[in-house]
Amino acid sequence: MGKRIYTPEDWEKRLEQQGKQTRKIYVACEELNFIWSADDLKKFREMWRQGKSVEQIRKHFKRDSWQEVIIIALDQIRWGYIKIRPDVLIVE
Repeated sequence: MGKRIYTPEDWEKRLEQQGKQTRKIYVACEELNFIWSADDLKKFREMWRQGKSVEQIRKHFKRDSWQEVIIIALDQIRWGYIKIRPDVLIVE
């Protein structure tokens, strides 16, 4: 899986393709860290399948925010690597 890096110009092109013209853009959650190493991703999937809580996973990886864990979970669900869990949004 390759690393995706978007420049402001890339985002402007995407907006233009959607028929939206703007000189200012807003990048959501810019301050959060959504980068995961291949080894950490493997461990995340294992912990997820074991039923570890979002907070347990966050602490294990020393992440600043539970949102970082939720976003990787959504990404991995989207790609079919893990399954949705009923407790996915429960934060201790």
